[in-house]
Amino acid sequence: MEFLLAHRAELWLRLLEHVWLTAGSVAVGVAAGVPLGILAKRKPKLEGLVLGAAGILQTVPSLAMLALLMVLIAALPALPYFGRVRSIGAPPALVALTLYALLPIIRNTVAGLGGVPQAALEAADGLGMTQRQRLRLVELPMALPVILAGIRTATVIGVGVTTLAAFIGAGGLGEFINRGLYLSQERLILLGAIPAAWLALVFDQALRWAQAALERGPMAREAGKSARRGFALVSAPALAAAAALALLPAAGARAALTSVHERAAFTGEFIERPDGLPGLERAYGLRFSEVRDMAEPLMYGALERGAVDVISAYSTDGRLRAYHVRLLEDDRHFFPPYEAAPVVRTAVLKRVPGLASALELLAGRIDEKTMRRLNYEVDEDKRAPRQVARQFLLRQGLLGSRLPRSGPAVVIASKAFTESVILGELMAQLVETRLGVRVQRRFNLGGTMIVHNALKDGDIDVYAEYTGTALTAILGLQGGVDAAAAYEIVSREYPLRFNCRWLKPFGFNNTYALGVREADALAHGWRTISDLTRR
Repeated sequence: MEFLLAHRAELWLRLLEHVWLTAGSVAVGVAAGVPLGILAKRKPKLEGLVLGAAGILQTVPSLAMLALLMVLIAALPALPYFGRVRSIGAPPALVALTLYALLPIIRNTVAGLGGVPQAALEAADGLGMTQRQRLRLVELPMALPVILAGIRTATVIGVGVTTLAAFIGAGGLGEFINRGLYLSQERLILLGAIPAAWLALVFDQALRWAQAALERGPMAREAGKSARRGFALVSAPALAAAAALALLPAAGARAALTSVHERAAFTGEFIERPDGLPGLERAYGLRFSEVRDMAEPLMYGALERGAVDVISAYSTDGRLRAYHVRLLEDDRHFFPPYEAAPVVRTAVLKRVPGLASALELLAGRIDEKTMRRLNYEVDEDKRAPRQVARQFLLRQGLLGSRLPRSGPAVVIASKAFTESVILGELMAQLVETRLGVRVQRRFNLGGTMIVHNALKDGDIDVYAEYTGTALTAILGLQGGVDAAAAYEIVSREYPLRFNCRWLKPFGFNNTYALGVREADALAHGWRTISDLTRR
C-alpha cells in the first residue's frame, strides 16, 4: 500500500498520458485511414498499393520505428509558426502510433464499403444521388460497424504499443514497466502492465458497445445487451480501483517541497533509487515541474535542444564537454561517494588462481579525468570499447602476452552504460592476456539490480560496481559516510550477504550529479543544486 501511495500522483499522470497518446493517434489514424480506404475502394488499382504500404509499416518493429522517426524528425527544418518539431517525446510517438493504426482502419474501411448490398447502391442511384451523396448517406452508414471494428483493433494495438513510447521520453504507463525491467522490480512492472491491460479492455469493450449500437437485424438487440454487460464487467472494477486509490489517505505528513520551474529528464534508475530523485527531493526540499523518464543517451540531446532543463548526469561522463553541460555542486552533500571497483564471486577467486591480483593491476590507475576521456572516446569519437580498453592497457604497460586457453570461462558482465562496458572490457582483457583464461563477456546486461542478482545467483562472476550504489541501492543503508567508510562497509557486508568480495578501487569517484546547460547556469547564476530553488 505504501508503494501505491508513493506512486499515486505519477500513476494518474502516466495513465492520462497513455490515454492521450492512444486516443490522439487513433483519431489521426481515423482521419487519414478512412479516406485512404475510400480511395482504395474507389480505385481498385490503388487498393493493393495502399494496403501493401500500410502492411509494411505494420511489420516494422516498434522500437525501430520510434528510433527512425526520431532521426527523421530531427532532420526536419523549422516549420513556419511552429518552429522545430521535437524529435524526442510525444511527436515521434504520435507519428509511430498513427502509422500502426492505419492498416486495420484502411482494411476494414475497404471491407465495409465492399460489403454494402448491391440493392442499396442501386436504390441510391435510382433516387438520383450523386456519388458523394451515396457515399455519405448510404455506403458509410452501412459500412460503419465494420469500420468501427477496425478502429477497435487499432485502439487495442495502440494501447500496447504506447508502452514502448516511454523509451523516447513520451511518457505513459510504459515508464513504470521500463523502470521495473531495469531495476528488476516486479511491483513497478505490474504498476504499468496491469493498468495498461485494463485500459485496453475498457477501450475494447466501449468500442464493442458502440459497434453493437450500429448493428441492425434480428440479432442486434442481443448483441447490444452482451456488449453492455462486457463493458460493465471491465469498467466497474477499474472505476472501483481508481476511486479507492483516489480516496486513500496519504501515508503521513511530508515536508513541504519547493516547486521549481525547470523540466527534468532522469533515468528510470535515478527516479526510483533512494540515492536518486526521492532522496534528493527530501534533502533539498524541491520538486521539479516535470520529470521525464528518459534513456541516458537521449537526455543530453534533449537538454541541448531545450526540451528539458535539468538531467541526471555523472561526473566522469565524456559527453559533459561535448554538450556544454554544467554539473551543479551537491552543496548539502546528499550523494554518497561512488568509488568504482571490481566485485567478484568468492568461488571464482578460489577456482582461478591469480584472478584478484590480475584485476587489481588497475587499482589506483584510473582517475576522474582519465575515465572521462575514455568515456568520451566511446560516446563521441564512436570508437569500440574493446579498442579503447586495449589502447589504455598498452599505454599503462598492463597488457599481457598470453592467449586464452580452453577451459571454464570467467564471466565478466557490465551494466547498460558506456563506462561500465569499458571497465568490463579492461578487466576482460587483463584476465585473458595476463592469466590466459577464457572470458565470456556479458555486457549491457541491464540495471544495477539485474547485474547484482546475476552475480549473487552465480550467472556472472565479475562486474564493476560503485560503493555508493552498493551502500544505498543494494544494501539499503544510509549514504552519509565518506569514501573510506563506504568502501569498508561494502567490503565487510558483501562476503557475509552475497559470498562476493570487493577488490581494490580503480581510483576514481563517479558521483551522481544534476546537469544543466552552461548558458542557463551563467544566466541564472546556478552553481549549486540549492540555487535551483532561488530563481
